[in-house]
Amino acid sequence: LGDVYKRQLLTHHTSKAGRGEDDHQAARGGSALAGAARWVLRLRQSGLGADMLCAGAPKNSYGPAVPEIALERCDTGALRELTRETVGKKKELLVDDLVRFVAAHPDMELNPNAIQRNNSPGAQALCAALDAKPGALHEAAQSALRQGRLTTEERRRKSSNRRYTVLVPSEE
Repeated sequence: LGDVYKRQLLTHHTSKAGRGEDDHQAARGGSALAGAARWVLRLRQSGLGADMLCAGAPKNSYGPAVPEIALERCDTGALRELTRETVGKKKELLVDDLVRFVAAHPDMELNPNAIQRNNSPGAQALCAALDAKPGALHEAAQSALRQGRLTTEERRRKSSNRRYTVLVPSEE
């Protein structure tokens, strides 16, 4: 059979700077590995929880682009594919959890942008309490705002009189 049927599988990890990137150049170090590869699989956390992952092929030299698939890590460590419906339900549950959290913690003054950047004590507490990534929580907040389940309120800082926006439950 010769060398024609030999395959190699190399594993690598992304650089800190490349964590948010979706292309095949996100790997740590130079671009030689990804450049020489004919196919690159990227496995990353989805943001919906520690056990939720996404797999995609940002580089596929021998065919069309492969859409990303959602995976869930089972208790045994095995990965199983999730349907779009299941992912949608998990996103809806995250919106529900976020709305409940905002209602239960009005003193936290959660700002949507601070949630996305995870740069306030309230945003960090939210991420920890709901076991979700800032991006997924920001998306959930935007969804809750569109659905009318949350609204924003403008407030003024006592020390500087500057305005800021916080999430509050809707008055329904």
